[in-house]
Amino acid sequence: MPGLNADGKIVVWGHSQGGNSALWAGIRAMGYAPDVNVAGVAALAPATDLRALFAAVRRTMFGKIVSAYLAEAYAKAYPDVRSGGYLGAVSTVLARDMA
Repeated sequence: MPGLNADGKIVVWGHSQGGNSALWAGIRAMGYAPDVNVAGVAALAPATDLRALFAAVRRTMFGKIVSAYLAEAYAKAYPDVRSGGYLGAVSTVLARDMA
């Protein structure tokens, strides 16, 4: 942007899942990039309330696809989470295939 002078500062910006990534980058910046001067974080529409998100979209095709990805991702990241605890038997198999 012509005329912009941030004096070596940066702002991390993201939307939706990028909003979550922006939040995480802002939290972790000092640990992985201490030479980067993060002046701020702009997180637009991060999916931070997953229960509410699932409740709002669970009967839509979008909701079913996103839920499948998230159930599998959480099951792989957290040993106490089992995707079958959140999805039916048929949905569990389909979710694994989709993920």
